[in-house]
Amino acid sequence: EVTYAGQAFRLGRYPIHFHLNGDMSGSYVKGCAIHETFNRAINIHGTHNVQIEDNVVHNVMGGALFLEDGIETGNVFDHNLVVFCKQSTSLLNDDITPAAFWCTNANNTYTRNTAVGGTHFGFWYRMHDHPDGPSFDSSICPKKSPLGLFDNNIVHSQGWFGLWIFMEWYPMKGGGCGSNEAEPAVFKRLTVWNCEKGAEAVSVGAVQFDGAIMVNNDKAGIEYKMIKNVPKYHPNGALVNNSVIIGDATSSNWISCTGSGVILPWDAGFVIANTKFVNFNSGSCTSFGVTRIDGTCTFECGGWDYIVYGLEFFESPNKIKFTWPHEAMIKDLDGSLTGTVGATVSPSNPSLPPSCAGSSSFSIGSTPGSVCTDPNLKFLRFSWNKAVPKSLEAKDVFFTNQYGTTGVHFLKKRLTHPMGWMVSLVSGERYNMLFEHAGHITNITYNGKFYGLTNDEYVIIEHNFTQTPDRFS
Repeated sequence: EVTYAGQAFRLGRYPIHFHLNGDMSGSYVKGCAIHETFNRAINIHGTHNVQIEDNVVHNVMGGALFLEDGIETGNVFDHNLVVFCKQSTSLLNDDITPAAFWCTNANNTYTRNTAVGGTHFGFWYRMHDHPDGPSFDSSICPKKSPLGLFDNNIVHSQGWFGLWIFMEWYPMKGGGCGSNEAEPAVFKRLTVWNCEKGAEAVSVGAVQFDGAIMVNNDKAGIEYKMIKNVPKYHPNGALVNNSVIIGDATSSNWISCTGSGVILPWDAGFVIANTKFVNFNSGSCTSFGVTRIDGTCTFECGGWDYIVYGLEFFESPNKIKFTWPHEAMIKDLDGSLTGTVGATVSPSNPSLPPSCAGSSSFSIGSTPGSVCTDPNLKFLRFSWNKAVPKSLEAKDVFFTNQYGTTGVHFLKKRLTHPMGWMVSLVSGERYNMLFEHAGHITNITYNGKFYGLTNDEYVIIEHNFTQTPDRFS
């Protein structure tokens, strides 16, 4: 038993501290009770291959069981219980938002652990470009470290999230600074309930959740914000698989329902497979939502496409909420989302082709959704800025095809083209593009990009000119 230990305001003064020991194979902390401490619980610093097993930690200030610099690997955290890991203002910023298990290098093992009733996080994976502190080494890159093992862990009743991956982590084979081949990091059998979010991955590569159970988490079951450096639409990419997301467990009075079961990230190619959604049937709670990032983009963002298959819905008529007409497109490979194999779910707008029809299941948000049953239909994201003359900035832009007209706003904050615009267009269509109240301007320049356009696809963009241009390029 260790109690009333740890000196507040003093780095390095922890109840149990492995300090720059290198390889400590054979060393362990087993069967200990650590409680009512003033500065964390067990610190593994510059040390490898320690076994932390069968310990109970209760009512500690700051992060409880943690790796410090980001160089630590091979350590095993198995079958530990952490209860009431609470905020501390007497050490570092990380202790103001503490985690029961704080991981700065993913190449470690976390199995059969439970985190209960903390002020912030159950698990926090926080990787830097290089290890910091006395372990600094520019030849080691924790942001590319592969996942050791994460399996069968439980979190509940945390103030914030069950698992937080913040900010960046792009697991690569070998984990070297020069490694560029993505290696899936599979978080297996994570169970989270009664938290603000079950899990949030902020900016990640091939991070996957397999066998997750998320119940009654207030804002989200699983949320990805951004995915990068991954195979697109691929089982080795970013993926939620074989999981159960429960929006409202009727025996609970903690929340009314989960806001969104899975919140989709900003980038193409994310996959949701073989997953069950239960009790998304009240208010604005839906099986799917689309992310927002404060300070980056919170209004009229997105435009990416995703794929789903093997889904099941139980008492879950509320499928997704859309907030604007070009927010997200979801391809239903096997009909398990829409009832039609190959259909695409899109926010409604007047320029959609006749194969797209409104559906109440996808119209929970402020913008109704449509199911497009043509399996060959493909949407392309078009984003642009640097409009000349400058008077074009701040104007709405309208796109008209054979079916109708849709408009988009100029925004200062955009995901890929700040001080610009973004729209989703249908491949193979012809659109007339008009800057509002600028039809008389002949000399127009802008810089844009189509996302997802392949060699056998096209979109034709037309402009009306009241005078004959001297040059077009």
